[in-house]
Amino acid sequence: MAPTAGGGPLDVTADASESTDDKSGLTYTFDFGDGTAAVGPQPDPTAPHTYAAGGTYTVTVTVTDSAGQTSTKTQDITVTAPAADTSSAATGNTPAASTDGSSSTPSQSG
Repeated sequence: MAPTAGGGPLDVTADASESTDDKSGLTYTFDFGDGTAAVGPQPDPTAPHTYAAGGTYTVTVTVTDSAGQTSTKTQDITVTAPAADTSSAATGNTPAASTDGSSSTPSQSG
């Protein structure tokens, strides 16, 4: 995830597209750690999300292969509370961040 911090609202995109496996049919589940419903399982390795409130959140990406084996990667995100708007014309621009599940490979369990 880069950057891993920013002012709210903060738009992020979790990205597990670098995940590899020797089996086909990978699915991805994204939990953004802020109490909203998890996204997935889905075949798309990316998922956008907006953090509205300040706080530290743990994004959890779980990759599951066709044999049911899973691998999970986490990344902390820090969102600072939005500053009070003292101007008459707020820009509305928000920074973007992404998380990369490149090291997510299914665990091999008995």
